[in-house]
Amino acid sequence: MGSGFLVSAPLLAGIVGNLAVFAMGLLLVLAYLVGGAIRFNIRHFEPIENDGHGAAQDTAFLSRIVLVLAYFISVTYYLQLLAAFLLNVFDVDSELTANIVTTTFLVFISGIGMWRGLSELGTVEKYATALNLGMIGALLVALAVYNIKLLVGGNWELAAISSVIDFHDLRVLLGLLIVVQGFETSRYLGSEYPAEQRIATMRAAQLLSATIYVLFIWPDNRAFSQGYGRRRYGHHRNDNARSRCSSHPSHYCGAWQSIQRRGG
Repeated sequence: MGSGFLVSAPLLAGIVGNLAVFAMGLLLVLAYLVGGAIRFNIRHFEPIENDGHGAAQDTAFLSRIVLVLAYFISVTYYLQLLAAFLLNVFDVDSELTANIVTTTFLVFISGIGMWRGLSELGTVEKYATALNLGMIGALLVALAVYNIKLLVGGNWELAAISSVIDFHDLRVLLGLLIVVQGFETSRYLGSEYPAEQRIATMRAAQLLSATIYVLFIWPDNRAFSQGYGRRRYGHHRNDNARSRCSSHPSHYCGAWQSIQRRGG
């Protein structure tokens, strides 16, 4: 849960308006079902994975190839998004600088993996995850305080915007499944961790992340439904989001605009 977690709220508000919480809920259910299929494979397919070359083994081989290609896209996307957030904090708008930052991250992560192996990456990830969860916890508390103050003052309301979902919106929503993925890596850590441990930790991670996503989208939807009206006053979603970013600048807007300019 990183930069994709942060950008999910404004993206959903801009796509489905006030249905953001329900859309995220459906994505989380779909992700959990995919995780269930992977957990089934860990328990039942891994023991026979290297027994001959049947249909199941051939499918697994092709799946690994597809997953590698998907990870190239996923990792590049997330690192570019992270670079956009980072540079926007310093008001830097340079495609070259963003590419340099992204490449630096790639070299750093790959270097640790090649030099010290998976165990060292796990150590780095342990501290990064602890820091990440701490910041997420602080963000959830801040959002709770913000919404409670509005509610107590009688000012809490959702924007009167359209929540109609068309085919384009559905495609974007399915693309957001990438935001709630990552659990599938447990399938390929069999040499390091036993099957039952991977199954249990994957299930726990999915349930915990699902809870955090709902708790994040729910209170955040009020702020972003006001700032990113979907088709208010006849504007197209991108035109409207652009105008809202002009009148209500934020790090979310800056990162969104940076990605848009680079064709993201």
